[in-house]
This record gives sequence, structure tokens and C-alpha cells, in this order.
Amino acid sequence: MELTEEMRSYLPSQSDFDKLVEAARSHLEVLMEKPQRSIMPEIVCLCRHWPDREESLRIYAIATDFNEPDEKAVVMREIGRNLFTEHLVPTVVSLTAEAWLSMQKYCLNQPSMQPRHDPLRQEVLLVSALGLGHTLRGLTTRPVRRDDKGRMVWSGLWHPLQSEGVQTNILEQIFVGMWHRLSPTHN
Repeated sequence: MELTEEMRSYLPSQSDFDKLVEAARSHLEVLMEKPQRSIMPEIVCLCRHWPDREESLRIYAIATDFNEPDEKAVVMREIGRNLFTEHLVPTVVSLTAEAWLSMQKYCLNQPSMQPRHDPLRQEVLLVSALGLGHTLRGLTTRPVRRDDKGRMVWSGLWHPLQSEGVQTNILEQIFVGMWHRLSPTHN
């Protein structure tokens, strides 16, 4: 399907994408100025209102089960449906959260190990981002460790933003929720 001029007008610029990633990283740095036991996952959406394209920012703190893929998909689709009912088109979305990274080397044609099963896993804070149209996507992480009171403190610098091979299945669910709301009303 070829995009119309109106559809193209909602696609994000690289600058919009970079600004949202930087804002998400800065937000985590502010939170971590005081050691935290945990960080609540948050979704930040840079949106354009339909039809006037006025920009707005929406932040969703996720205060529900958000560990398993099916739990995440439900939350993300609901965010997409809510944005649609507010006539907002999410142009760039990001997720900030605690995570574990597997330290096992990826080997082609071998099953990968889930981080929770990796005894060498590394705890990180992450920022994952996706732009409308799936042409812009990225992931950056920053290592943390636990102090003697079980609180997270930084243990390294932000890793460079990766885009090659980054999977954003969870963030894609926001767009799925929006399209599910859209499809019954529009052909």
C-alpha cells in the first residue's frame, strides 16, 4: 500500500525520534538521582492530533502486571485504543523499564537464552523506541547494580543507541490497538 500525502505528514523525523529517546533517558537519570528499589515502566508517546497535527506528549506509568508478553500486549493495545479515542496519532513511542540482558553470545541457528535463565545476566534500565511506519527504532541500556540496601545505582554509562536488529514487538502493540479501533469505523 502506498502512503498518501496526509499519511506521510504523520511520519516522525529523525529529530523527533532522537528527542524522545533523549527525553526518556534524561527522565531515568532524574529518577536515579536518588537510589530506587524499582522503576515503574513508563510509555511516552509523542503524538499529533488528528486532523490539525498539533503535537502533544502523553506519559503512561504502568502500574499493573507487566512481566509476560501477553500482559504487555494487553496494556499496550489499550494505550493505542485510548490514543485513538482522543484523536491522537502516536508518531514516536518509547518504553522505559528495568530489564535483564542476557550476556550469552548470540549464535545463528542456536536457541537464544532468555535473560531470566542466564546466570550471567546484567540488570539495566532501558529505553526502547519506535516510530510510526516502523522506519525508526532503537534501543539503549545503562547498567545498574544493587547497593547494600537493595537499591539500584548506576554501574556504567548509556550504551550507544542501537537500531540494527532491534525488535520492538511490545511497542508495536500500541499501533495494533489504534488500528483495531480504527478498522471497524473505516474501511
